[in-house]
Amino acid sequence: MTDKFGVRPVFYSLKVAPGEDRYANLMLLLDALAEKDRPVRKLATVEPPASAPGPVDPNDPNKRQFGEQAERNGRRLTARPLKQAGDWVRFELVVKATDERPIRGRVEFHLHPTFDEPVVRVTADNGSASFVGMSYGAFTVGVALDGGETRLELDLAFHPDFPVGWRQR
Repeated sequence: MTDKFGVRPVFYSLKVAPGEDRYANLMLLLDALAEKDRPVRKLATVEPPASAPGPVDPNDPNKRQFGEQAERNGRRLTARPLKQAGDWVRFELVVKATDERPIRGRVEFHLHPTFDEPVVRVTADNGSASFVGMSYGAFTVGVALDGGETRLELDLAFHPDFPVGWRQR
């Protein structure tokens, strides 16, 4: 916002203890802005959980919806190009365990909505789950597993193993 509008945004925490005024931190912030020489109590910072969805990007609707991490909770999502045919790339998505707990049960791969089947459900086999598909351009893959407890996300537009032209579409 500073570059575009010349305004520096200021945030304050709404997280308060039960019975406290929910705007107490705002008052501390306003007091600090009005009297810069006055010592001020440090405001609490509140981080949103990693799995909190962000705003939906209409061109890439899975982006920021699965926690923006390809590795979490002892699981890792990877992707690799298999073959390029003209502008199309055949790819493989794989979810594997990074700890001693194997992947079990159903794994959902959330693809771009332009796929005929944008949500693909597979059953884990030998401790991992995979999907092979073909795409004209990059998109963000979301994965849900462990009964929905683990959500992984991988933006293929930033994956260096894929062709640059494909990543830019």
